[in-house]
Amino acid sequence: WDSSLDISLGIAQVVGEWERVVSTLKFPHGVPPEVWGTGLSPSEWRTQNPSDLNALRLAAISNFKLVRSQLHARKRKEYAVRSSTYIAAREDNLTAGHMHASFLSLLNELPEGVDLQHYDFGTDETPPTPAALHDYVTNMFLRHFRAQCTPSTGLHDGSILWEDLQHMSYADFRHRHANLHIPSAGDDDPLFTLWTALHHSPARDAVHADLHPLLHAAPSFEKFVAIVKSKRGNSSGGPSGLQYKHIQHWKPAMVEE
Repeated sequence: WDSSLDISLGIAQVVGEWERVVSTLKFPHGVPPEVWGTGLSPSEWRTQNPSDLNALRLAAISNFKLVRSQLHARKRKEYAVRSSTYIAAREDNLTAGHMHASFLSLLNELPEGVDLQHYDFGTDETPPTPAALHDYVTNMFLRHFRAQCTPSTGLHDGSILWEDLQHMSYADFRHRHANLHIPSAGDDDPLFTLWTALHHSPARDAVHADLHPLLHAAPSFEKFVAIVKSKRGNSSGGPSGLQYKHIQHWKPAMVEE
């Protein structure tokens, strides 16, 4: 869509396809008003100024977000599971799968490149009681934190100081990490990106002052609980993959333990 004419023709084609698809759908009480009333209507899209690219871009972004927010039961799974036993069973299986994958990740046993249909979510091993579940999860964590670190000559061993990075060339930095076999293809070089971020860090002192004390003094239990409660349930606080919503459903005694 390089010209105003191309933009007008493109919008007309997309809007025409939108109207064609709606005409093939069957609604018990006619086409709902949300179909044409969520964001710009077809006639409003056809009358957009094709020369104002910024306004068109903003309209497309805002309309896309608005449509996504109005999709059925999106981000409202607690209502969706009430309307269908199939959806409820699907969400239960997904939750069990996420939990099992989290445990495998903690134990460094999560398989890579496996199709979803081949995953074993451990349904036969699901603890039948809350006490058995508590023991199961506790043992998983104990096995993980008691495991010895896997030695690797290519990992950072603490011999590189921050001051050294300020004067180290990229060639030396890459040579030190050669055993990691990090690939690079033209402009896509993850190691160069890391070296650039470490080599040029104007806010280093502020970051060091904010994070360094945490290495010597962990936050209080009350602060930890407050932070966990404030997080979104579908996000993860670390590389383990254990989501905040898992911890948010634990009893206070289990969180404290």
